Amino acid sequence: MVINILSIFVQYMTHNQLQQKCWQHLWNEYPTSRYCSWHTKNEDIPHKNETRKEYVIRRSQDKAIGLLPGVWDLVLYWKGVLHIFDVKVGKDKLSEKQLRFEDAIIAQGGISYEINTFDTFVEHCKKIFNGA
Repeated sequence: MVINILSIFVQYMTHNQLQQKCWQHLWNEYPTSRYCSWHTKNEDIPHKNETRKEYVIRRSQDKAIGLLPGVWDLVLYWKGVLHIFDVKVGKDKLSEKQLRFEDAIIAQGGISYEINTFDTFVEHCKKIFNGA
C-alpha cells in the first residue's frame, strides 16, 4: 500500500518539487557534474511592498544584464554538449519563448529534454552519464 501512496504523491508533485528532486538527484548521483549544471533564475515575482513601477524597473535591469525569458529550468554542460531540461507538470506546456530557446540550443548541437516525471529525468541522466 505504501508504494501506491508514494506513486500518487510523485504523480501530483508541483513543478518546484519535481525540479528540486531532479536537481538533488543530479547533485548527489553525479558529483562530477556539480559545477557543470545549474538553474538560471529567470522567474520572479514582485518583492514585498514593491510597487508595480519598481518591479518593472528591476525586471528591465535584469534583462539589461542578460536575463532571457524562455531559458529552460536546468542546464547541464557535459563532455562538450549542452543539455537543457524543462520541467512540465499537469497541463503545463512549453511557451513560444521556450520553444525558440530550445531551437537555438539544438541548432548549436545541444540536446533538450522535457521532464514530466522523476523517472524520466533519471533515465535521461543514465543515458548522458553512462551511455545506457
